[in-house]
Parts: sequence; structure tokens; C-alpha cells
Amino acid sequence: MEVLDFLRTIYNDEDIIQNADMKQLTTFKVGGCADFLVYP
Repeated sequence: MEVLDFLRTIYNDEDIIQNADMKQLTTFKVGGCADFLVYP
């Protein structure tokens, strides 16, 4: 999935993924990788 590759490239750090909401993105972290990306 292109979204997964994008997230792994941009949000390759767990702390960044956990704080992704600061970037107006809602992410669901699975195994340290963002599995889903939802635009509010």
C-alpha cells in the first residue's frame, strides 16, 4: 500500500507516529508502524 510506504518513510519513529495528531493526522499504530491514515 502506498500509504503504508509513505508513513514508514515520514513517520518512521514511534514517537512521531504517536504525535501524528499534531500534524492533523489520525494514525493507528500497529507493531510500531502506522497501519491506517485517516484525514479528519
